[in-house]
Amino acid sequence: MLDPVPLLTESQLAARDALATNLPDMVEVPAWAARLVTTSGQTRTDASPDAPWAVEADGLSLVSIRVPRLRDLHEPDLALAVAAGYRALFTRLKHCAAQHPVRFWNHIPGLHDRVGPGLDRYMAFNAGRFAAMQEWFGGVDQVRRCVACASGIGHTGRDLFIHCLAAEKPGVPVENPRQVPAYLYSKRFGPTPPCFARATVAELRGEKVLLIAGTASIRGEESVHIGDLEAQVHETMINLRAVIARGCECPEAGALDRLREVRVYCPRAIDEAWMREVCVREFRNVAQVEILRADLCRSELLVELEGVATV
Repeated sequence: MLDPVPLLTESQLAARDALATNLPDMVEVPAWAARLVTTSGQTRTDASPDAPWAVEADGLSLVSIRVPRLRDLHEPDLALAVAAGYRALFTRLKHCAAQHPVRFWNHIPGLHDRVGPGLDRYMAFNAGRFAAMQEWFGGVDQVRRCVACASGIGHTGRDLFIHCLAAEKPGVPVENPRQVPAYLYSKRFGPTPPCFARATVAELRGEKVLLIAGTASIRGEESVHIGDLEAQVHETMINLRAVIARGCECPEAGALDRLREVRVYCPRAIDEAWMREVCVREFRNVAQVEILRADLCRSELLVELEGVATV
């Protein structure tokens, strides 16, 4: 039996709440994920600033960790620090009632900084993440069968933030038929491939939903429409329809109407207003769209979208 996790005192909870409140928008979880674990049920929170913290409510867990000063590290120390951060997060997850990861958010400082010969920080991050994932799931084959969807974006700070939404039941990974699975990318994208599914079918509070990973203008494994925002948005919408149709077992026509939550990442602030107009036009059943300025995993990409769809 796992040891019980002690509840925090009022002063400790206030300190934790202040930490969460003071995080810049770009390293917080989307509003819909925060609402899931804070609006109902018995909630338990615990952490010190550099250790994993968890919030639990009604069969869901949201576990987070800050890995300090990741931007100061280069290979191989950087990958080791990422792996250690993921291991600490997984260890904390074992103390939660809901232990099955269904969605990750990774907020990586200095995403495109060079950290070794032919390596940027995202490539080194992928090596550390993959090492920890293999341990958690029990091997490469199990990673491919069980890994959850994720987003990996960059920010201007120094620390790495990892958030994991977990459920009581395992999710079902979903791949986009138009794209090579990320974990099968060629070595042109780094010696260790990214480790995430394109989407995850998960049961959240008794409702089956499709959690959609960060989706961009990628066909196969290639970025397409370089330098053309409008064409990249069009390609991204095609990818969204394809993965929703696969995960929800529905026609691609009308697939975007199943979306109920959307978050948009834009590397260029100048594109945000236009993207908001696009989202209002395309996502008729989404009440509020979050749009954040963030660097994307490939410098040539101009927009990335993630979301939640009804199965």
